[in-house]
Amino acid sequence: MAAGPTRIALVHDARRFDGHYRMFEILRHALRAAGRPVASYSCIDPSQAEEYPHDGTVVWGRRIPPGGDLERGVNRFFPVFTRQLRSIPADVVHVMDVHLASLAQFRPDVVVSIADLAKRTTRWYPRGASFVHNHGLRYLARSRAVVCHTEFVRGEILRTLPCPPERVVVAPLYSLLPEGPVRSAPPPPTPAHPWTLLAVSTDRPHKNLGLFLELLRSTDDRYRGLLVSHPTPATRRRIAELGLTARLTVVTGAEAITDVYRQSEVLIFPSRHEGFGLPLVEAMGQGLPVVASDRTSIPEVVGAAGPLLNPEDPGPWLRALDRLTAPGAWEAASRRSREQARTFGPERTVRGLLTAYRGGKPAP
Repeated sequence: MAAGPTRIALVHDARRFDGHYRMFEILRHALRAAGRPVASYSCIDPSQAEEYPHDGTVVWGRRIPPGGDLERGVNRFFPVFTRQLRSIPADVVHVMDVHLASLAQFRPDVVVSIADLAKRTTRWYPRGASFVHNHGLRYLARSRAVVCHTEFVRGEILRTLPCPPERVVVAPLYSLLPEGPVRSAPPPPTPAHPWTLLAVSTDRPHKNLGLFLELLRSTDDRYRGLLVSHPTPATRRRIAELGLTARLTVVTGAEAITDVYRQSEVLIFPSRHEGFGLPLVEAMGQGLPVVASDRTSIPEVVGAAGPLLNPEDPGPWLRALDRLTAPGAWEAASRRSREQARTFGPERTVRGLLTAYRGGKPAP
């Protein structure tokens, strides 16, 4: 492995059910597997401490009554956390969220992860959250480098932000789940032995869980649904309105996610906007066929593993499911999934990270 910094600090700022923390775990795992010394720092708002994984050194924000989102906004906008982080011992401080990018005004060794630019380029997020996110983007020009996880996001950054191209580096993610055993093809779905259609997602408008629910409603009792999410009250009402309560199981924690993948027959991924789409790589690593949206970074991650479809029209999704029931189709799709998942691994991740830590310079 090429030379790089001797002391790396990874700093995360995320709630428990949030992709940012899972990204943090993957980057830390990759660096440690490559023999790189990594210290972990967790930025935590006092009023929401129970929602955070306490991992590594805790950096406490201020208690701002009444807490909640107001406290989160104050601790990031005024930069309470970054003022504390400016003195930590490290050769590189890699912050996992743009909310902490203001650290770059205090020290020259800051690398910033950008999962996506949806809060800047779309209207799917509340104005307050978008404002705080976009405020942090102004500090990227001062950072040593920016890390993203797909060429799609890199292109968005270069099109919309004043960042030198050599300092915007792609470090793809990979699955931390052990590769699943090869499964026998399931028999064609029947009411007695239905196939399980799986969705793994937060419940935000751009995740498009409505299409997953419509797809399940449009099938018969040869299919059941499994949703790993924290559904909003509106989504729970929609589940009841569509008559899906008996056919859809909702799991609100991801602790047993490996079992969830292995108990399902197909991953349905209808998102309208993704910076990477980690459930895709996790599911493909378990040999699960995927049917996914054709938007943003998703084709880059799925490759030729499964069909890529319009996320606004359930018709092609129904036809894709029907094709998977043909003789030999499920096995072939499962094999393509495994092959695609193996193209993502820690070596690619570490190579990208070390390039970023050198300010975009290739290995000597």
